[in-house]
Amino acid sequence: METQTPLISFIVPYHNEPFTFLKTCLDSILACQLDAWTREVIVVDDGSDISPAPWIDENYGTWVKTLRQPQGGQSTARNAGMDVATGTYIQFVDADDRLEPEVYNLCIDTIRQYSADMVCFGHRMVLDGQQVSAKARRRVKLYNCYSGANLMAYYNIQGASWWFVFRRAACGDLRFTPGIIHEDEEFTARLLLRVQSVFYLRGEAYVYTRRAHSTITSTHSEQVERRMNCKFYVINSLADTLATLQNDLQRKALQRRIDQMSMDYMVDALRTHVPGMAGKAVANLRMIGLFPLRPKKYTMTYLAFALLTRSKICRKLLEKWSMGNCHLSIIL
Repeated sequence: METQTPLISFIVPYHNEPFTFLKTCLDSILACQLDAWTREVIVVDDGSDISPAPWIDENYGTWVKTLRQPQGGQSTARNAGMDVATGTYIQFVDADDRLEPEVYNLCIDTIRQYSADMVCFGHRMVLDGQQVSAKARRRVKLYNCYSGANLMAYYNIQGASWWFVFRRAACGDLRFTPGIIHEDEEFTARLLLRVQSVFYLRGEAYVYTRRAHSTITSTHSEQVERRMNCKFYVINSLADTLATLQNDLQRKALQRRIDQMSMDYMVDALRTHVPGMAGKAVANLRMIGLFPLRPKKYTMTYLAFALLTRSKICRKLLEKWSMGNCHLSIIL
């Protein structure tokens, strides 16, 4: 039995999170309906000041593997975990997040019953420091979306890489781009183009912790600049991929994703209040043919925003923003 291939490899990138967070995370994984031979738990220590390996060995023994590497960021930690994972499926779980075992067990049942390439699921968010309720909403319904391209072409998707459990073989050589943030958005879109059978489970199988002082939420100008540069890098990278696609459904799927990410990129630029950021965003999108936005009815919000980008009044306002003379906070 010890040589049996695990059903799921759980990859947990770790960097200086409190051990109490890591314990909650690991306990939630071990509480799922998988025995020691059908699960693999890999904590990738991304150059933490204090290695969690001794603490993990003491508390979990051989149930949890630890891999330590020089600090390289979330992307390299996930890549390292994927390179050593042996499970048929892979699930990413951030060290300060947790699974909801009762709902996640339904994901396990789904991949066992249907041998799907991917099962996506719902999540709920808690703010840093809040107590995670033991009782989550249990309304669960299973949808078959047929293919990853089909899902991305007709539905809004969640870009986070912890949003799904996926077949390792379907991923092939796909990896996260090192050195950037928002790397999930690029990885998830590319992976969805590869998977042939996707199920969506409407149920909160994952609990996401939003950290008050993380890179994603920081308002420091340098962090904002880096965040916005990385968002544009991902959009541009996916646009390059779009140009190489021959399959019509894949093209439709990736175009929709790029369009929605372009809207989000512009909205984020306006919300930063950083002088010139909105103008830079417009210039970047125009440079690769994505501004003004395409007037598609993906959602009413998207269509309304796309039409605004095509109006003369909007362009005048953006000119003011680009010169740093106007500040406005908008919520769409």
